[in-house]
Amino acid sequence: MKNQEIARLFSEMADILEIRGDNPFKIRAYRRAALNIEGLTKNVEDLTRDELLEVPGIGEELAAKIEEYVTTGRMHAHGKLQEEVPAGLLALLEIPGLGPRTARLLQEKVGITTLEELEKAAAEHRLAGIPGIQSKTEENILKGIAMVKRGREPKGKKGR
Repeated sequence: MKNQEIARLFSEMADILEIRGDNPFKIRAYRRAALNIEGLTKNVEDLTRDELLEVPGIGEELAAKIEEYVTTGRMHAHGKLQEEVPAGLLALLEIPGLGPRTARLLQEKVGITTLEELEKAAAEHRLAGIPGIQSKTEENILKGIAMVKRGREPKGKKGR
C-alpha cells in the first residue's frame, strides 16, 4: 500500500516547511493529510479523484500530489522541498524530542546541519543559551543521538 509512503512524504514535507518557518496553516494541512492518508482502510491507488477529495484534509492540491505519486512513484514538490534544506538537518529529527523548530534554531544559531556536528556541540556544552536548550536538554540530545546510532548499527554489532 502506498498510503504509508505518501503519509511519510507529507509528514516530511510538513517538517521541512516548519524548518523553513513557513505558514503554520500549510504545515498543519500536510500533517493532517498525512494522518488521514495513513489511517485509510483503502489503498489510495484504488480511490477515484472524487473519493480522494472526500478524505478529510485532502483538497485539489494534495489530491494532485497523491495522484502524481501513485502514477510516477515520485512527488515533485517533495523533491523540491528536500533540496531547500541540508539533508543532515532532516536526520536531526530522528532524535527523540528534537523537532523541526529546534532543528531550525540549531542551524540558525550554531550552524549545525549534521548529527555529528550536533553531538560535538552538545558534548562541548555549546548549545546552552539557545532558547529552550539547557544542560539537561544537551544530555537528552546526547542520549538521543546514542540511541539513533545504535539503531543504525548492523544487526550483528548491537550490544557489543
